[in-house]
Amino acid sequence: MSTKNITRLYVIDDDRHFIYGLNKGLKIRNYCDEILFFDDPKDALEVIEENIAKNESIPDFLFLDINMPGIDGWDFLSRLKPIQEKCSKKIKVFIVSSSLLGSDMEKALAFAEVENYLTKPSSKEMMETIFGTD
Repeated sequence: MSTKNITRLYVIDDDRHFIYGLNKGLKIRNYCDEILFFDDPKDALEVIEENIAKNESIPDFLFLDINMPGIDGWDFLSRLKPIQEKCSKKIKVFIVSSSLLGSDMEKALAFAEVENYLTKPSSKEMMETIFGTD
């Protein structure tokens, strides 16, 4: 996979330490042009839905934590599905969680939108799994 095709990335996570490390790693390696961070999944859903007609505003990749207060990752994925069906651009969703439960991984990968399930913390290997190597 070529990193040159990654224009926009959404990160939906409420873990400030993870966000800090991820942001630093992404910027150092210049994996994508724009990164938007959301600590409330509802906000991310609203932005995606508002921009459904503008493919250039829809994220190429979306990193999603499953354990968050309010709308969790599972609910987010359920709400994303009908929005995604209206969009001509496929959003590649990566679950990024601290959960090591096999049942969480199986549940996540049952969603067609989910590309992969990765565990925190972020690492160079995680980034290479997602974006490939240069």
